[in-house]
Amino acid sequence: MATKAALAPPNNATPDATISRRGFFMKLGIVFNALAASIVAVPIVGFLFSSITRGRADGYLSWVPLGKISEFLEGETRLATFQNP
Repeated sequence: MATKAALAPPNNATPDATISRRGFFMKLGIVFNALAASIVAVPIVGFLFSSITRGRADGYLSWVPLGKISEFLEGETRLATFQNP
């Protein structure tokens, strides 16, 4: 019967110590894809949470004053300048 020492792989040829070229590029690709996804996600997440972080959650529902209603005659097109909230 063989001893355990004879069945064990040599010290310099452990299967977990080496990585194949395919495995290396797979891990490198995963890292680059994660980096690119995080770069793209930062502005998107910032846009989604911007109304909460700026404290203007209902800002898009508020009216913008443009002047008296008597200044806007029916059937006429008028140019009104306003400050974007």
